[in-house]
Amino acid sequence: MAPPPLIISWLKRVWHRDPAPAVQPVAERPMQLSFAEQPRPEGPVVLVLGETPGVAALVHAAGQICPGLTVLCVGSDAATFVPLQEDDGTTVLWRPLPADAPSFAGHWRPDVALIFTSALAQPLSGALLSAGVPVVMICDRPPTRGQRRQLRQADHVFAIGTEAGSALERLGLPEAMVTVCATIEDVTAVPGWNEAERDAMAGLIAGRPLWLAAQTTPDEDRIIVEAQTAVARLAHRLLLILVPDDPARGPELARLLRERGWQVARRSAEEEPDEETQIYLADTRDELGLWYRLAPISFLGGSLDGTGSIDPFAAASLGSAILHGPHHGGHGSFLDRLDDAKAAREVHGATELAQALDHLISPDQAAGLAHDAWQIATEGAETALWIATRLCDLLDRTERG
Repeated sequence: MAPPPLIISWLKRVWHRDPAPAVQPVAERPMQLSFAEQPRPEGPVVLVLGETPGVAALVHAAGQICPGLTVLCVGSDAATFVPLQEDDGTTVLWRPLPADAPSFAGHWRPDVALIFTSALAQPLSGALLSAGVPVVMICDRPPTRGQRRQLRQADHVFAIGTEAGSALERLGLPEAMVTVCATIEDVTAVPGWNEAERDAMAGLIAGRPLWLAAQTTPDEDRIIVEAQTAVARLAHRLLLILVPDDPARGPELARLLRERGWQVARRSAEEEPDEETQIYLADTRDELGLWYRLAPISFLGGSLDGTGSIDPFAAASLGSAILHGPHHGGHGSFLDRLDDAKAAREVHGATELAQALDHLISPDQAAGLAHDAWQIATEGAETALWIATRLCDLLDRTERG
């Protein structure tokens, strides 16, 4: 399945946007009104039913293709749905699952609905189909035979993975209405970077083996430095870019490292790495995009000390090979996919981290791992865009009557 032509431009916008604001808690949102007291917005409305990973990616993709949409997300947890930035021109609303599904569907009158099969048991699903709302379904788990009638009422069904695709085939759905595709990833905002700054920094460290430890905790600093010590015995020019989880720790951390004999340059002090620098302490905020673009290897902070890994999507999308500990935090699904595909490597301490670094210092090894991770990250984005494209095509046909 070739990616739509829009995938490259869409990913560039995703990669350079600011992080989306968190959904306000329900108590702070004007959602306590009954649905009858909140008028239906003017213009096209797309209703999304289902709480599952990938919803945010689909909403973002739909907003890129069809500016001016209102996306009505329906579910029990507002935190599942991440709103778009204002400059996307898309309004995102959230409503809880209604007690009176037919009245709810009649009030909002969505032009198109996107329904995950995990939500087919909800009365609202039947109400939308009964009202004749055009529907795209996402089969995010193998369907049951009892869902066959609802599935056949869809305009199109996207099966996430071959297992779901085979189940749809056994249920007798026509081949033309089913597309088997990859897992949808929640495409989180990838930090931007200044390209001129990247070029200048690349010139300063040209030719040196390099790795990044991103947002490490105080307990992890020791492990990182132990690994740097072990690998630098053989790779004497090895440079570590160390980004502490709190930039305020920078001055004290630099002092401790220097006391132990390390040659340290500190970013917040406007010090630049030179040929003698062994650790570049990047104790500033909002520059992870720059470091991921420079470093061929990145360790994800928080994954060794139990606090939970930082988001791996940015590193994978920006072409850095990923090393991480066993504590995945909220990113277990994506890290498991990377590990299963041998597109990332899990380590359990300084010794294993040093061994992985020693192996990946070879440019070919790091490039292979980074490429595999990039493919997994972008195929999830491509899936979101494929589905959003079909959704917006259906919306266009509906508006034309």
